[in-house]
Amino acid sequence: MKVRKIVYLIHSMLYSDLAATDPKTLRNTNAGIYLERELLCERRWRAAIRQLEPDAIYAQLDGGREILAYAKQQLGDDRVLEPRAEWYDGIDPEQYRQDLTDSFSSQLADKGHQLDCETTELELWGESFTGCVYSYGTALGRQLGLKTPAFDNFDMTVPDQRLLCKAELVTHFLLPDGATRGYLFDGPLGYPIGLFLDGFRTIDAGATGKIRLDLDPNKVMLESPLGITLYAQLSIDRPNRKIPVHPTRDFDGITATATGLEIPRGSEHSILGVLMSPADLLAAMQTATVC
Repeated sequence: MKVRKIVYLIHSMLYSDLAATDPKTLRNTNAGIYLERELLCERRWRAAIRQLEPDAIYAQLDGGREILAYAKQQLGDDRVLEPRAEWYDGIDPEQYRQDLTDSFSSQLADKGHQLDCETTELELWGESFTGCVYSYGTALGRQLGLKTPAFDNFDMTVPDQRLLCKAELVTHFLLPDGATRGYLFDGPLGYPIGLFLDGFRTIDAGATGKIRLDLDPNKVMLESPLGITLYAQLSIDRPNRKIPVHPTRDFDGITATATGLEIPRGSEHSILGVLMSPADLLAAMQTATVC
């Protein structure tokens, strides 16, 4: 079969396993928000598996065996792949990802399928949105030689960032470079959140250039997936006082300029538009340049 689309589920059902084996840790780390999101995604995964087109295949990297069994029941064994590779101390991460891609390619051939690198699409699900899904998923597409950047589907993933667990995706789009995808979210705290992901991400994300945004750098904050404030040069107005907001730690890859803000391409920094409207943040993101 000529494969039009690959769906790749990565590291699913982690928090369900934790709830079953170590509920104390789940409680002590306040991880219930991730379990809630995971169970929502599980329902979405199952519904989407049932609706996959006949020329789509499903691949799963580790994770919930019950999801894998469900996929085989719905799609048949010939449309389900299980990439595997040996991890050991000291292995180069890129080599491990290449070993997974080799396993994927071998199984694909054994089941009688072919890819068209010009047209085959890759959609990513699983845990987490800007973590393993992003790194393992984009590596598969890049190493297979796909020309279309991998689509990290937010609605089918569990984010690391707590804010995003309760955020609603407003829109996503590709920048003119054809590889960098922007995401705009309606954040749960009343301000918009923006994010860029590189569909062909390499391990050394810092070597892939910059994204330049034309916006007032005094109206946004940048935050890591773990909620660490990486950039902030603003103050929040309150009656009779201003509350200064500064970064938790310095981050050399972020630069405020006379015309806006530069951030590393391929990083996972969230842009918190704390003093911007959703429309203004979206406009700045859609006109961003990659260099």
